[in-house]
Amino acid sequence: MRQDKNDTKRFVLTFLALTSMLVVACSPANPAQTVSTRKAPPDKQILILPLSGESDICSFDPAIACDPLSLVSIGNVFTGVLQPERRWPDLDVRPET
Repeated sequence: MRQDKNDTKRFVLTFLALTSMLVVACSPANPAQTVSTRKAPPDKQILILPLSGESDICSFDPAIACDPLSLVSIGNVFTGVLQPERRWPDLDVRPET
């Protein structure tokens, strides 16, 4: 009988300790300071995408792009405007249809 009381007491204390840690962890540090979740207007939104391991692209001109990073950058910006020809070695650029 004594063992059951100790187990119950240990369980209740553990439960209260974990619950209090959860409440403290989930509450804001400074309730007076709130974070604004409003979206910036479209003209103020900026995407910053790092070029991994590269300092700059070769060219931003679709007609003379020479490296894969330039081609990926051009493809991301001009999607829907230009379509590369799929024939090698020409790889000409033509308007999207």
